[in-house]
This record gives sequence, structure tokens and C-alpha cells, in this order.
Amino acid sequence: MKNFFGILIVMYGTALSMVFGAYTLIDYEALQVAATRGSERSEVRHRTNVGFEGVWFLMSNMMIIQGLSMASSRRKD
Repeated sequence: MKNFFGILIVMYGTALSMVFGAYTLIDYEALQVAATRGSERSEVRHRTNVGFEGVWFLMSNMMIIQGLSMASSRRKD
């Protein structure tokens, strides 16, 4: 049962990682445009978005690591 939940967590974490990674890249491109235009308000908004989406991306990768740990455990519970 623990292995099954581990596999589910890996799949869920992978999906979240792809979503947050994609939005991070989209907002990063928008940040680059805002920075070259000199639009300070827009730049701050995109910096905030990139920062927090990056945190969620890293957290979803931590879920993947934990799920792999659960799925590969030898002890059957």
C-alpha cells in the first residue's frame, strides 16, 4: 500500500512540477520584457510571480523525492 501511495505522489508531483515550471518560464519571459521596457510596476509583479512559482516548483520536486522514497522502500506495511 505504501508503494502505491508513493507512486501516486510521484505522478502528482510530476504533474505539479510541469505546471509550475511552465508558468515560471512564461513569467520569466514576461519579466525580461518588463525589465527592458523599464516598467517598474510590471517588473515587480513578474519578479514576485517568478519567485513564488519557483518555490512551488521546488516543493513539487520535493514531493517527487518523497514519493520515490516511499515507492522504493523495502519494508511492506
